[in-house]
Amino acid sequence: MTRDLNVEVEGQEPEPAEPKIKKRKGTAVPVLDEGETNETTKEHTRQLQKEMAKGSRNYQLIKQLMDLTYKYRRISIVDGLPGTESVSKILDIYPALQLVTEVSSNL
Repeated sequence: MTRDLNVEVEGQEPEPAEPKIKKRKGTAVPVLDEGETNETTKEHTRQLQKEMAKGSRNYQLIKQLMDLTYKYRRISIVDGLPGTESVSKILDIYPALQLVTEVSSNL
């Protein structure tokens, strides 16, 4: 077994230690509700994007669509589906996540 030592040399800055990444165990991936498919959740997502683009938003509808797409969002992120590589891409797909009410309900 070897150890990496940060040895200080006169006149040189010590190298920063590598950050340790902790992996979570046992994060259960949800299953879509009965009657929901990838296509129906994608349609809910399109409706959500249209509603968020409006000047006068129906927040009750937004809440309902966010609830309907929650499990699909989790599956997409855990499985690493295209479009979920970064937070900014996820926010592009689900702009309602920027709303304070949605952030607190999805924690």
